[in-house]
Amino acid sequence: MKHPIAWIATTLCLFGYGLLPSAHAEGLECSRPADSLPHADVKPGTADPNIPIEHIIVIMQENHSFDAYFGRLNESGYYEGQVDGLRPEMWNPDKQGKPVHPFHNKVLCVNDTAHTWNASHLTWNGGLMNQFVVQNGHRSMGSYNDKDLPYYYALAKEFAIGDRYFASLLSMTDVNRYFLYAGTAFGQTINESPPNGHQWDQKTIFDVLNQYGISWKYYRSDSGYIKDFASIREHNQKKMVSVGQFKRDLKKGHLPRISFIESLDNIEDEHPSIDVQFGQNWVANRIKELMHSQYWQKSALFFTYDEAGGQFDETKFNLPALTRRDANANAPFDLFDFANPPHVQPPNLPSGHFSWGRILQCIFRDRFSD
Repeated sequence: MKHPIAWIATTLCLFGYGLLPSAHAEGLECSRPADSLPHADVKPGTADPNIPIEHIIVIMQENHSFDAYFGRLNESGYYEGQVDGLRPEMWNPDKQGKPVHPFHNKVLCVNDTAHTWNASHLTWNGGLMNQFVVQNGHRSMGSYNDKDLPYYYALAKEFAIGDRYFASLLSMTDVNRYFLYAGTAFGQTINESPPNGHQWDQKTIFDVLNQYGISWKYYRSDSGYIKDFASIREHNQKKMVSVGQFKRDLKKGHLPRISFIESLDNIEDEHPSIDVQFGQNWVANRIKELMHSQYWQKSALFFTYDEAGGQFDETKFNLPALTRRDANANAPFDLFDFANPPHVQPPNLPSGHFSWGRILQCIFRDRFSD
């Protein structure tokens, strides 16, 4: 029996999750001006009584494509061909033109692949998706299965997973994190530290949450990526706490409306060449803590990856409806990154796969209040 994809999409709308415009969303109204609200007659920060979600938790790990992690969900016992994942006929040419097919990684620690702005665009090759091996060697075609990532595959079977979810920019970690926090990379295309102590000064989701009195915390294992934003770094230190505080807040009833949780850079974040099972265990512990708390039945957990990291994914992505250019950009910001593996985990959302939109849309549209 087919999974109820249309019903899942409807459920996402019920929870207030924004869906990515697609061929199935013709006529979608996107003409509201910047800074406007979905319902102008409702006071900002007012909770929607029709949405049973009171808390949103975001976990973003590092540098894996959908096909590298979950392309094998097409196999028996999972979605059996319904997922936009790996197929036997897929291949990429090497430098001699010989085909290299996707294969199962025999090791859990694989050397990193090039994923800068330039390398990613060369790999994309105008949409042909055929330069992964030329740019990064055979290792770019490797993938994992449910024996390697048993917890993640259990999540994919139990909860909703997006097989056509794309990072915001065809480039590296930092700039995609900026899109997560600020909805823009303000012209940045590579990992680059702010030029001075007053940068970055762009408005972030955290500034908006403060503006409307919506509680939030940034649970971090080290300094975290939001340290690059001056307003957050200088005025919100009490909201930037250790990951260990997450478990304590769950037990004491102090979980904020919005939570971002960051793993330890290059140790727990699954960034190649880190052992992927080590990061999987870290994520499993955070989800276990949430599931065993009083908040599980009224929370939505978004678990995803910031970019594909140069790993193979065959999904051809469409350009956004409007070419996105930042004022300081030297190049057009008109391409998403390769598909990334996201999970959405409200406890009462059925299993399935779907196309869904930005995490920021979810937070903005719900307009939680304290």
